[in-house]
Amino acid sequence: MLRTRYSSFATLLVALSLFGCTTMRSVESSELAAVIAALEPDDRVSVLTASGWQENLVVVTVTDTTLELATREGEPVTVNRNELLELQVRVPGPGKRAGLIAGIVSGAFIALALAAGWEWEF
Repeated sequence: MLRTRYSSFATLLVALSLFGCTTMRSVESSELAAVIAALEPDDRVSVLTASGWQENLVVVTVTDTTLELATREGEPVTVNRNELLELQVRVPGPGKRAGLIAGIVSGAFIALALAAGWEWEF
């Protein structure tokens, strides 16, 4: 029973550490050109256009004048750079990566300890 409880705890700890490893960061207008130039295929972005259209999209390609994007369903979308009012880019969250690593290391330690037959007394 003790082994089952620790196995469940280790699984829960690792699963929880995997949530929220990224966050959306708003791009300031002063750095917009540099950030757009650094976008790569499969990057996740959120755009707000001058017409009021807002969507979470996946980068396909970037040209000098447009962003070629795709919806989650894979439908192509072209957004002109001069129509962008706001751009958010998905980036690793600060401190969340450390939490992820700590959770994985803790889970691995508990799993190894259980596999080795360690027993804890409380």
